[in-house]
Amino acid sequence: MVLKVRFMKKIFKTKTHLIVAIALITVLAVSAFLPLMLVPHFEKSFKKNIEESNLFKNDFDSLIPQVALYNIMFNHMTDNQSGKEPRLLFLGYDGLRADMIPLASNKETSAILRVANDGGLFLGRTGGAKKGDQRVMTAPGWAAIFTGVWTDENKVKGNKGISAKDPIFYTFHTAGIDAGFYYYWKNFHTHNYKNQYASAPSIFNRSENDNLVTNQMLSAISGNTSAIFGVLDRTDYYGHRTGFNNGGNKYRDSFTQSEKDANRLIDAIEARETYENEDWLIIIASDHGGYLLSHGEHFLMISTVFFAINKEFEIN
Repeated sequence: MVLKVRFMKKIFKTKTHLIVAIALITVLAVSAFLPLMLVPHFEKSFKKNIEESNLFKNDFDSLIPQVALYNIMFNHMTDNQSGKEPRLLFLGYDGLRADMIPLASNKETSAILRVANDGGLFLGRTGGAKKGDQRVMTAPGWAAIFTGVWTDENKVKGNKGISAKDPIFYTFHTAGIDAGFYYYWKNFHTHNYKNQYASAPSIFNRSENDNLVTNQMLSAISGNTSAIFGVLDRTDYYGHRTGFNNGGNKYRDSFTQSEKDANRLIDAIEARETYENEDWLIIIASDHGGYLLSHGEHFLMISTVFFAINKEFEIN
């Protein structure tokens, strides 16, 4: 130990320099490990905020796998017993944590709670059939919902993964159901579903920002598209830049704006002249959550997702 100290002194010349160097190393070490050390605290807070909200119909012991949404949507459009014309609106809020929803607990202004009022709001999970099977990222999350299977089957292991299974909007298209997919994130057509894009580019509709995505979806509603799928990106965008947490103003504001966009879409549906003769399934969901400025790990606030649905459903 004496030799080590002497060696360090030779390097740093003075005792003051040595103390500064040790302090700097300590700060760097603490800053590297502190986020991991605080995970249990934030997971506890995340869980508490959700449970005390009393908004969700299930709990953390009965999380619904996000792949279950595929069959709910598929059955609604292909085996509808309502006697009305089946219609579908699926809207994704990319990277929205479930504990943001209690912050918009007024169903008059929250599109999520407006939809859930007729069906329910549920906690779900991403990340594979078993914890750790799948990275908690954007493309694998949406692919699980859109293909109905996890990474081990759809092969979307990362954000640039190419799906080995057709997404539901393409399946509807090939079955003669008028479907459209509306989004900002280029990876959907350059990587994840590039094979389907090459075959049927007309169902892929990319816009330069979420406002334009919403406008495109409004046109689809008035233009009589039967199955409308959209993903709003702004919540993930600001989560990466200002933090995935309910105290981040930019993140919270982006959530509020997405709710406004969703309400515009629902208003347009309900204003349709043929609305009374149509059976609309409406789902709002997330692909993953987040922690600090990122996601990917299987922390509770990252792997927990949500979905609001306007109908009763069965998991099969």
